[in-house]
Amino acid sequence: MNDYRMKRRILVIHYSQSGQLSEVLRNFVKPLAASEDIELQQVSLQPRTDYPFPWPFLRFFDTFPETVYLDPPELNPLGLDENDRFDLIILGYQVWFLSPSLPTTAFLQSAIAHSLLRDTPVVTVITCRDMWLLAQEQTKQLLTACRAQLVGNVVLIDEAGSIGSFLATPIWMMTGKKGPRLGGLIPRAGVKEEQILGCQRFGERIERVLRENLPIDRTLLRNLNAVKVNTKLITTEH
Repeated sequence: MNDYRMKRRILVIHYSQSGQLSEVLRNFVKPLAASEDIELQQVSLQPRTDYPFPWPFLRFFDTFPETVYLDPPELNPLGLDENDRFDLIILGYQVWFLSPSLPTTAFLQSAIAHSLLRDTPVVTVITCRDMWLLAQEQTKQLLTACRAQLVGNVVLIDEAGSIGSFLATPIWMMTGKKGPRLGGLIPRAGVKEEQILGCQRFGERIERVLRENLPIDRTLLRNLNAVKVNTKLITTEH
């Protein structure tokens, strides 16, 4: 008997300015990359005019208006066929000024995104300082416009917390150094290493769901502690 099975196809697409999100996704997809039954394709978004890291002070603040207004930059070609179909798309993005990063916005507003995402399950993976709800609502609207099916969300926030990251994260963005600084008065920026390594559990769940031909729906990441909502920050974001 022929035991041949068609491979399940997963697309991972993201933009990582500092490299942290790339590291998160590398750990996330390790179980998927190791599976012989999964074809994993990974694409990094490349703006025509890239956003440097560290981020120069004036350009950091100059990026604010177009980010908030979701004014997309031009992207280089993704190297994907608009007729490609995937069983799951993993979309990783950073939060800039309470909005999805501009390369993410550019992708979601593109014609190829509308083709690739249509009727396709999507998991979003967010790295951010602490506030992400508004950015995710904007991303949901863009995904809905693409007729995508959002089935899960993973959020990793900076270990410094709301108060500590208020200074730590911008300093990291503009110097390239995470810290800590001033004897720990300004804590270390970025996501904890243990959180990054722990992302493999999401890939393990997805691999099992695909291997067992289970539905890819909103139960996909259930009970994996993928998201923690800080209710104290909800009014702050709005």
